[in-house]
Amino acid sequence: MTMANKQNPEAAMISTLATRYSDDVLSQMIIAAKSARSTKGLATQLQAGQMSLWKSSGKSADDVFGLLGLKNAGGKLFDNPEFATWIKYVDDLSEGNSKKASLMMTSTLATQ
Repeated sequence: MTMANKQNPEAAMISTLATRYSDDVLSQMIIAAKSARSTKGLATQLQAGQMSLWKSSGKSADDVFGLLGLKNAGGKLFDNPEFATWIKYVDDLSEGNSKKASLMMTSTLATQ
């Protein structure tokens, strides 16, 4: 194990998982793991790593909306715990520019 892996094992784990699973499959695995108390902490850390990978690979707000399963949420969109995850991703993607974040959110939500 390299020094970087020892210092940040979650980043190493998400990188390994990302090479073996597609974005949507890995996302759904992490979402499922977040629902169990025993795996919620690790799953939350893995999801943060996954979002970092998505950002660096240029995934749009709309892409991530779909990957988090929000396109199928229907009338329960705002009750879905992954909606907050998507909001966080959009905020990170917009680099704190609230106007840019609002435009991305509005654009994505208008097409749903």
